Amino acid sequence: MVDNGSGAMVSELLVGMGFPLAHVQQAMQHVDARKPDAVSLALNWMTANPMEEVKEEEDNEALVLALTNMGFSRDISVQALKANNNDVQRCVVWLLQESSRRIEELKLKEAEEQKKIRLEEERKRRALAKKKLEDQRRIAKQNRAAKVDALQFGMVVSLQCAKTKQYMIARVNHEALDSNAADVTQECHFTLENPDDAADRGPIACQDKIALRTCDGCYVGVEANGDVQSNRRGPVGMLMNWKIVDAERRQSSKPARPKLTVLLESALHNFLRADSDGGCAAKTKATNALSRWIVHFIDFAEDDDGGNGAGGGGNGAGFGNGNVVRRSVLLDPADGPFSGKQLWQALRETYHLRALRMQRA
Repeated sequence: MVDNGSGAMVSELLVGMGFPLAHVQQAMQHVDARKPDAVSLALNWMTANPMEEVKEEEDNEALVLALTNMGFSRDISVQALKANNNDVQRCVVWLLQESSRRIEELKLKEAEEQKKIRLEEERKRRALAKKKLEDQRRIAKQNRAAKVDALQFGMVVSLQCAKTKQYMIARVNHEALDSNAADVTQECHFTLENPDDAADRGPIACQDKIALRTCDGCYVGVEANGDVQSNRRGPVGMLMNWKIVDAERRQSSKPARPKLTVLLESALHNFLRADSDGGCAAKTKATNALSRWIVHFIDFAEDDDGGNGAGGGGNGAGFGNGNVVRRSVLLDPADGPFSGKQLWQALRETYHLRALRMQRA
């Protein structure tokens, strides 16, 4: 520490003793001139710090200042001077190269960070998509396991192949079950029965066993070789049981007539499917569009005491004995005469007809 009066006196004394003024000034910055032994302390400092080292430090500080004025940081400037033996030109080249290298490192680091962010986002997206798919599968499984509210025992339905769009048909007095009906007729009507309780009118759930009763009171059964017959008589045996293993609700323009797509598994654990030749068989465990059947709701079968149920003996207006789907729609003669359109509408509503050929008497 330098005091103006005391410091000047000590400095003059040391300069008079032959020490360089610059060296004395450096010493006086490290010595308290107010102390009585200030001269001795200054001599000790100058002895420990020769003039060459002081000059080198001053030169280095000037070089560092020059480099920092160029925009480089002090730390990297000192590092550059040490690496290039205080050569300013080489320091500048080294600093520019080092800056480029650091910029590249920063770019690589930033690219790596961006890659990590993208990978993390992709992982989250996939996890979310996987969770969504699992939720959809879980809900679909629950829906399939739950009761199918649109399908009940006692319903009269038609079964349409999802691929060929042809209807399953059990022709009267014909053994084999076919799948080549272009339109729904009475022979395409099948009543869904509970094999254990024919009077059951409750809802049908997936994995439930059903029996398909034809319009003439027979049942659809499977042979040991996989052939499907439609002339089996009751009581319902094991080979007449079919299990609904899948049920998918389809949109319908007529809510009163819901549509579902089902797979029907035989007691031999094969699936009922349409053949290319228009027949039906249950010989394979594989499923495709030929083994999916679209269920079209027709009506509910009448009870056995109604005269037209299974074995009821009703003649069904010319359609043969058996399960005739009929509603109580009557025409009062007092309201007549009736047009042909009115008669056709009454017949259609009564017997659920789709086509009717009328001939003049």
